Amino acid sequence: MDDMDEIIARLQREKRSLSTAEKLSLWETVLDRVMCRFVCVVWLVPMLQLLVRVQLNVMGRTLYLQMSLRNERGRGRGGRLPRGPRASPLSGRAQEAYLRLSEHVVYQGCYVMRDMAKEISSATAAAFVEELGSVGATTRAASVAEAVGRALAAFERERLEGDGWREWERTIIPDDDEVSALFDGAELGPGERFEVEGMWRETVGVYRSEAFRTRYLAGCARAMASGMLRELAEGGWDRGDGGGDGGGDGAMPLVQILPRVARAVDEAMRTAEFGYGLMDTRLEALSASVYANGRV
Repeated sequence: MDDMDEIIARLQREKRSLSTAEKLSLWETVLDRVMCRFVCVVWLVPMLQLLVRVQLNVMGRTLYLQMSLRNERGRGRGGRLPRGPRASPLSGRAQEAYLRLSEHVVYQGCYVMRDMAKEISSATAAAFVEELGSVGATTRAASVAEAVGRALAAFERERLEGDGWREWERTIIPDDDEVSALFDGAELGPGERFEVEGMWRETVGVYRSEAFRTRYLAGCARAMASGMLRELAEGGWDRGDGGGDGGGDGAMPLVQILPRVARAVDEAMRTAEFGYGLMDTRLEALSASVYANGRV
């Protein structure tokens, strides 16, 4: 998403032919994209974890209640269940169709979030360059972390308050036509279709609740951001012998810091354990709440 490898490769490949102005312009683009990706990963990773948790627990509770009801109805006179395995009330394809609704974030919602994050990340990147005087100036990783933190705070204010959240629902909730097409393709029977549609309505209700977005989603995003920003600010490259300015304070040219920040963002996106370790308490609390009563 907003890959910058080609830009960095061009800077390395054409470093002798590009003018100083062209190099700085390309590095400004890299800074903009680094910030955009940082904002997106901080919200997308916990979002996907939470969406799947909600679905699994809605489905788990539904299956448990249905199986309990069927077992009660199937008991013989002696109070014993008839022998033999009892099939799940929902087929595997019905369960798969329901769970696949979270894939909307992976294939479509991530681009909605990217577009929403771009404006904020561009403005923050421009302000940061203005503070430095140039994208080629010397700075510290901690200063970059502070700039990214400002972008994250601005994004949260815009997307968790007022009508900003309604626009953001397009990131996590597929439209009715997409849902219908998915269920149609699964070729569900009338009873199964009724059940999965009811499960999905309940799931959407959880996603749209204020508690979900402020207590769980925002809380997990803040935990994710805190961990990533701490690693960035305390990175080993920021405790060297002074970097480019010889001041002995760990400063380096911003253009040397940015590729490392980009790699850190990629690593956080690829490594699920990183995000889960920061969010596990909130994930467990959400799971327990949804499984118990369908509310958060």
